[in-house]
Amino acid sequence: MSQVDANELIARIRKARAWADHQAEECRRAVATGAPDSENRAAQSVAYSAVSAVLGKILDPDPY
Repeated sequence: MSQVDANELIARIRKARAWADHQAEECRRAVATGAPDSENRAAQSVAYSAVSAVLGKILDPDPY
């Protein structure tokens, strides 16, 4: 298994967060345009948004 330094790990987390944001936005657009699977897409949007929020907390945790 290869090792990843801290900067690379942060870059990967940022990339994953951007991907989750993009996926959530695509799902929201599909729901807004009345896609036949709108109910599923709405649920997916919530899930992708949650993933993005968690990754955001990893990158920038709130102080107590």
